[in-house]
Amino acid sequence: MRIVFDTGPLISLSNTCLLEALNYLPSELYITPTVYREVYVHPRRKRIYAWSAERIGELIGRKIFVHTLSAADLSTVEHLDRVLNSVFYSSRGPIRILQRGELEAVVLAQRLDKILAMDERTLRLIIEDPEQLRARLARKLHGWVKVNKERLERARELIRDIFVVRSVDIVAYAYEKGFLHDKKDPVAALRAALYALKYNGCAVSEEEIERYLRRL
Repeated sequence: MRIVFDTGPLISLSNTCLLEALNYLPSELYITPTVYREVYVHPRRKRIYAWSAERIGELIGRKIFVHTLSAADLSTVEHLDRVLNSVFYSSRGPIRILQRGELEAVVLAQRLDKILAMDERTLRLIIEDPEQLRARLARKLHGWVKVNKERLERARELIRDIFVVRSVDIVAYAYEKGFLHDKKDPVAALRAALYALKYNGCAVSEEEIERYLRRL
């Protein structure tokens, strides 16, 4: 099983000192060159982010591998960019909802095992609830946002097979395999870890976290 990572989950796990959870995944982990630059190369140049980047860098080449995209992959990235980033539009024109690193990660995940680690809700909402995404964008822009229904259907067709996991899902899985079990109160440690991820950018609700904890 091969998991492709977007920038978000790696930064969230690094900032919360939870990167060790990745060692509990029985998977090969991959990032694209753009994500590599976003999580390691660029942050190392800024003092505020450099330590987080160094922690991630220790895993690159050992647990996380940079996967070069082919010419065909890059062509698919451009096509996906045109489709996905023209689904929603306002008075100012099309709204960009996915950035280059995210698009590359989607394309690489499609080519490998269709598993993508991404902390943003965007991809899930395009597939499951585009109206909710439209409403969120309208609130953010303080104005009307409409949907190009033809582009929406094309976008959903292109990404429908992708299975998205978040940093909270990774830590929860790792916990079930023994991560955090050495803590004085493992369940309390897990709760703290999941909320730390929530407050560091992972799109998860309190209800989801508490519902999972009640099942333990």
